[in-house]
Amino acid sequence: MNKKKGLFDHIALKILALLISFVLWIVVTNISNPTITKTINDIPVKMLNAETIAGDNKVYDITGGKTVSILVKGPRSVVEPMEESSFEATADLSKLSVVNSTTIDVYTSSSVKASDAKKIDIIELNQYVTLSIEEKVERTITVDVKTIGKAPKGRAFGEPIVTPDAITVSGPASVLDEVDVARAVVDIDGISVDTVKNVEIGLTDKVGTAIETDNLELSVSEVGVEIPVYKTKMIPVNVEIQGEPADGYKIKKPIQYNPSEILVCGKQEDLDKIKSIDITDSIQKTDTKNIEKSININDYLPDNIFAVDESQNMMTVEAKIGLNVKIEKMVEKSISIEKDDINIKNKKSNYDYVITGQDTIQIKLSGFEEHIADITLEQLEPCIDVANLEPGEYELEIELKDSETFVKSGTYTVNVEVKEKE
Repeated sequence: MNKKKGLFDHIALKILALLISFVLWIVVTNISNPTITKTINDIPVKMLNAETIAGDNKVYDITGGKTVSILVKGPRSVVEPMEESSFEATADLSKLSVVNSTTIDVYTSSSVKASDAKKIDIIELNQYVTLSIEEKVERTITVDVKTIGKAPKGRAFGEPIVTPDAITVSGPASVLDEVDVARAVVDIDGISVDTVKNVEIGLTDKVGTAIETDNLELSVSEVGVEIPVYKTKMIPVNVEIQGEPADGYKIKKPIQYNPSEILVCGKQEDLDKIKSIDITDSIQKTDTKNIEKSININDYLPDNIFAVDESQNMMTVEAKIGLNVKIEKMVEKSISIEKDDINIKNKKSNYDYVITGQDTIQIKLSGFEEHIADITLEQLEPCIDVANLEPGEYELEIELKDSETFVKSGTYTVNVEVKEKE
C-alpha cells in the first residue's frame, strides 16, 4: 500500500516536468528545423482539354497565366530544396468562365515524397489562366536562314539554299500578325565541302524576337538547308576614270579608292581565269567638285565569281569600293626662260647651233596651285631637238620635262641657225 502511494506522490510536479520536456522538445525542433516560406516562380501551366475550344475553326491565345508563382510554407528541411520542377500546374480549359478564364491548380510533382507533400502548404500568387479565342487563320511565311560559324582558310560559303523556302502557318490572327519570318539557324563552322543539313524552324517577329508556337500549326517543323562551299582568291582592283571635267579643271591623280584588292570565291577553274577587277567610271564635262561614291564590285565580276565578306567568310552581294575623284581648278604661272637656259639635244659634232632672236621667252604653265606655286626653272628642263637638221635656219618648239603636275599653256618656239664648223 505504501508503494502504491509512492507512485502517485507529487503527481502535479511529475506532470509539470513532462509538459516542460515536451515544450523543450518542440523548441529544439523548431530551432533545428523551423517553418519557412519560399517563393517559387515561373512554374509552367499545362492546359487540359484544349480540344474543347478547337471546334468550329476556333483557336486560342493565352493572354495570362502561362506560368504560375507560388508561396510554399513548411519545415525548412522540406521546403528549402524545392524548386520549379518540384511542382506541376494545370488549367482545365473545359471549365472556362464567360470571360474566358479558368483557375490554376498547383500540386507537388512525383519527385516530391508523399510524406513531404503533406507537410507543406501551397499558396498560389496568380490563380487564373485567361484566353483570347479567335477565328483560325492561315499565312504563308518566308523561310530565312541564319548561319553560325566561319569557313576554314581558303574557303567561303555560298548563299544557303533552303527547301522549302516558305511554309504555311495557321493559328490566331493576333499571333500571326506578329510573325515576320520563319527562321532556320544552321551551324556551319568549319565546313569545307558542299553540305546539306536538316534544321528546325522557329518563328520571329520584325525585331528578331522568338514567337512561341504552342498555339500555332506549322506545315513543316524543319527544312533542308544546302550550304555551297567555294575556294577563294585575293585579286587586285583597278579603277579607270573616263572623261574630263569642266574647262579649267583637272582630275588630281592618283585616283583614290579603297580597298585596292578584294577576296572573291568560285570554282577553281573559274578563279584561275580572273586576274583582277577592272572598274571603269566616268565624269561629266560639267563636273567641278570632288566626286565620292560607292561602287558595287559584283557589277564587275563574272557571273560565276562572287565577292566575299571576310568577317564571315561568306559570299556577299554588298561588297563595295569607295571611290574618291578629286577635281581642282587649274591656275596659271609665267616662267621666264633665257635662251642660254635652253638645252640643245642631239647635236652633231661638225655643226654649230645658235639660238637667235629674243633673249627671254615667257612661258605660261597651267596646274594645281600647290604644285606650281614654287616651281623653278630647273624643274622644267627646257630643251629643243636638232636631230637630223642640216645647215640652215629653223623654228623649233621648246620642250619641257614631262610632268603630271603641270602642262604648257600654248606652244613656244625659238629660231635656230645651224652651220658647219669652220
